[in-house]
Amino acid sequence: MKLRSPALAWAILLLSASGCGDRLEPGSVRSLTGIIEPNAESGRAGPNGLKKDLAPTIQITSPQPSALLAAIVKPTVNISWNASDPDGPRGVPSEIRYTLLNQNADLTQFIIAHPDTLIGLYGPTFSAWNLAPDRSAGVTLTGLVPGNQYLFIVTALDRHGLFDPVFTLNKNMLRMIVVPAGPLDAGGAGTGFQ
Repeated sequence: MKLRSPALAWAILLLSASGCGDRLEPGSVRSLTGIIEPNAESGRAGPNGLKKDLAPTIQITSPQPSALLAAIVKPTVNISWNASDPDGPRGVPSEIRYTLLNQNADLTQFIIAHPDTLIGLYGPTFSAWNLAPDRSAGVTLTGLVPGNQYLFIVTALDRHGLFDPVFTLNKNMLRMIVVPAGPLDAGGAGTGFQ
């Protein structure tokens, strides 16, 4: 796994542990296009008359993500999602990026407990992640090892560099436990949960 900056990872860890990250002033948070104003998500013009850019959104649809349960999958699994960009061309994000992490790694466990660290570790471009095929609605992962646990994470980016800022186990993070494929099973998404 390639981190954007190990020093940044430690800084985020220290800020999270100290609680300093909870005391940011709303005016001090900046997007790639400038200061985020209240109601920026509405897409309407702000008090200064400038139109706000809306971040794209993405939701894993199969297997269903859950903060409580891990999906039981075969060594080959199809993962699908719905992605949209309300102010983008044709209403779709310009890029979808994903990564697959071994859930037994310490960093992965930290990410599960503190999903916002993904932004500091990999954002804003998520260039270390895999680029999904153009306008795809999912990917097929192959070669997963039975008995291993994985964390699949996906995000959407728009033409202005904004990305879906919400990372949760109920939305775009999928915990998976891999079981062996049966003799008549050709793979695919598992339907069980543990």
